[in-house]
Amino acid sequence: PFPAWDVQPYDRLNPDATIQAQRMAVLSTIKEEGRHLIITTPAALMVKVPPLNKVAQSVKLSVGDTVDREKFLTSLAEFGYLRVGTVMEPGEFSVRGALIDVFPPTEERPFRLDFFDDELDGIKVFEPSSQRSEESVEFVRVSPASEVPLSEESIKSFREGYRGLFPDGAQDEVYESLSNGRRHGMASHYLNLFYNSNLNSFINVLGSDFSVLCSSGVEGHVEGKWKTVEDAFKARAEFMAVYKKSFSEDPYRPVAPEDLYVDPESFFGALQSAGTQLLVQLDDGDAKALPFKSGSLVKDAKSLNKSSVDLAVDMLTNAISEGWQVLLTAFLPSSLVQLTRSLEQHGFAGATSVESFDEWQKGKKKSSALVSPLAWG
Repeated sequence: PFPAWDVQPYDRLNPDATIQAQRMAVLSTIKEEGRHLIITTPAALMVKVPPLNKVAQSVKLSVGDTVDREKFLTSLAEFGYLRVGTVMEPGEFSVRGALIDVFPPTEERPFRLDFFDDELDGIKVFEPSSQRSEESVEFVRVSPASEVPLSEESIKSFREGYRGLFPDGAQDEVYESLSNGRRHGMASHYLNLFYNSNLNSFINVLGSDFSVLCSSGVEGHVEGKWKTVEDAFKARAEFMAVYKKSFSEDPYRPVAPEDLYVDPESFFGALQSAGTQLLVQLDDGDAKALPFKSGSLVKDAKSLNKSSVDLAVDMLTNAISEGWQVLLTAFLPSSLVQLTRSLEQHGFAGATSVESFDEWQKGKKKSSALVSPLAWG
């Protein structure tokens, strides 16, 4: 699974550590050879991701391996793990003599690595609450714990980017914390700055050797999410316009929506370029995959200085004049009534109501109306 962030856009919270780790684990996995099945959502795909060449490969440690302990500890810090005295939560690690405790967020329990010099002598699962070691395992895989890397290179990129965008933000708490390599509750909101503003859509980083299958209704989800993003950004920007140092709340200086999120035009463009198939359910219960096509009547109508309904009427009229059979569909009977009435008010009337695809195909009517989950086709 490739999950979505579990926080609202421009909220003062990072996504859950487990979610961040899972997203990075998927990115790390697709760098490896082999076939992969990824299950995800439009909301997850709308959050931009780092370029694959910047995603650290997960580290697999097996009993008997010779391990450069210092290099491994440096990797943990760069993976976004927090060094603590006692490991209790996912994303933490500790060092006690020959023992290194680490809690990968993708695992249910933490692991205790027992070294003899540079040889990994044993690996045990342990219980965080009691700190008692339990069963032994032969290997452990440690993946990045956060989408926000805390390496020297990434911190330098963040500092330069933040100061460039917000010249008067050098005293901000988020800037000071992250500049010193410390976690911060809003770090993910500046994700692009850690990668020199070089984030991309998940679909684009996959390359060319993949296929996408999505369900109908994806356009509505994406456009709705984008509106939420834009509204939240606007609210933050308006607050910053009147922000005063006397306010008790530390300032939240938002980066632009397109720096963190994939806009609808880019999203649908990526789907079409990938040869995406749209999975729709037909009346008889069967499912069929159709080529995905994207279009926005609202956007196209605005560019032509028309209403979206008038543009729809023009399109339908032209299709019929060219010999096409038109089928109007809606998910609910009430929605279909509303659709046909709206079109009638703008000059497109006469759609015959049908009960099934079979009836429509046999009827050979110029225009028909059907209650169906088919969005287009």
